[in-house]
Amino acid sequence: AYTVGRKVPENTEAVYALQPDLVVASTATSSDLVRSLEGLGVPVYIARSPHNYKEMCDKIRGIAAAVGEKQQGELMVQKMDTHLQQLQKRLRQIPSSERRVAVAFNFTSAMGRRGDLLDSMLTMAHVINGAAIVADENKSEHGMPAISKEQVVRINPDIFMLPTWNYNNKQDVQGYAYAVMNDPAYRDVKAVRNKQIKFVSDKYRYVASQHIVDAIENIAHAVYPEIF
Repeated sequence: AYTVGRKVPENTEAVYALQPDLVVASTATSSDLVRSLEGLGVPVYIARSPHNYKEMCDKIRGIAAAVGEKQQGELMVQKMDTHLQQLQKRLRQIPSSERRVAVAFNFTSAMGRRGDLLDSMLTMAHVINGAAIVADENKSEHGMPAISKEQVVRINPDIFMLPTWNYNNKQDVQGYAYAVMNDPAYRDVKAVRNKQIKFVSDKYRYVASQHIVDAIENIAHAVYPEIF
């Protein structure tokens, strides 16, 4: 049996105190922490953050191999593939010309830039990612600035996808939705005019696990409820 421990501070002492058989770290995990744990004899597996479905499958296979369960990892990927095929069969009912444009928001701005995981999931849900439309024009030598309200208005999306997770107990989910719906800048945007404000759970918008197909289905259900 395998267990996932409780949340602990990201330091060597706290992690080592759990006497883990394996630590699964990300590429963002401090290299000093990784080296310290390995120096104490704790195996560490670095799992890269996936940007698309293939990379997610690779991540699952890699973790399965790290715990000595290659076959179970392959069975999990096969189950995901079957689910995805069933979903795609349903989504093929939507002609390319009738695909809807969505813009997803966090609590500060539009999100889902071209090439990131949310962008990939929206595409697989047969949804046009509005944020990706302006991604290229926002490139600069200093990184990618936030997508502006003016750019969102120019995209004129059919759907607004709003956040649901009050992650620090300071976010007012319903208050944010009210502010977006009543923002004068968005008054003439189709999503607001047609009251197409959708809440897609953040556990799906930020998914980085075997539940990626559930996330794609959840997005598709929010945007195309008529085919479900």
